[in-house]
Amino acid sequence: MGTVGENEHQALVVLSGGQDSTTCLYWAIEQFGKANVSSLTFDYGQRHRIEIECAANIAEQAGVTNICLPIDTFTALGGDALTDSQIDVEPSKAPDNDLPNTFVPGRNLVFLTFAAALAYQRGIGNLVTGVAQTDYSGYPDCRQETIYALQKTLRAGMECDVVIHTPLMNFSKRQTVELARDLGGLDAMGLTHTCYNGMRPPCGQCPACTLRAKGFAEAGIEDPLLQAKWPTRLKRFITRCKAKVRRRADRLFSCDLPAAICGPDAKSIESRRFAVFVTRILLARTDQVVGNSKPQ
Repeated sequence: MGTVGENEHQALVVLSGGQDSTTCLYWAIEQFGKANVSSLTFDYGQRHRIEIECAANIAEQAGVTNICLPIDTFTALGGDALTDSQIDVEPSKAPDNDLPNTFVPGRNLVFLTFAAALAYQRGIGNLVTGVAQTDYSGYPDCRQETIYALQKTLRAGMECDVVIHTPLMNFSKRQTVELARDLGGLDAMGLTHTCYNGMRPPCGQCPACTLRAKGFAEAGIEDPLLQAKWPTRLKRFITRCKAKVRRRADRLFSCDLPAAICGPDAKSIESRRFAVFVTRILLARTDQVVGNSKPQ
């Protein structure tokens, strides 16, 4: 069986934008050298889409390239809380299969298969993923036996010697936090996103937030995310959202909607008050969506 190419000492990190994959990015940089590391992010219609932006910011700060590939099949399948907005994230597991409703069947298998395909094209011999079977949410595709089986399948199906590295497989969340610190990646934790509900700062209630808080507490380290200044790209995104709201409110000042509702004499004071009222609500909602606080 041959190698995937001349760059067998290079590594491709599956970077979700979360705590674990970011720690793995810094692990890969330590193991292979920054010049030999690149990252891959997937847009699969996840509820917490903010992580895509976070992944780009993390890669930029670390000095590695980042590619984002779209996968909309999971959204089409639905049936889980991460890809179906009609399903609320539940803290408990289902009684029939002992899995949380945030489990996306086949997600890591698909991610690593696409990552292997990209690595094959680019002659990269190493894949790095942040899956772990300790202090995890119970996902079966995070287990060591699953990764071993997938690596064997990929090698057979692509006739290559691809290696799937899982640095965190047997690490607790506390150990993951300590590893990030030791690798110099603790500051990058302030750019990460973990919350399944897409809140920033995190909601603190979903299973992902609970596990993250537990790890930092046990390590005795303050979570940089809770004190982080927002990245420039996120600030610009919020600014654009608010600008759109204000433009819509400006159009409301000059439209005939209030007059049509309240009569021709109502366009002046009633229209203005109504527009101000709507603007305040929408601007407040914009701040709430991105985390109930304003950029620093």
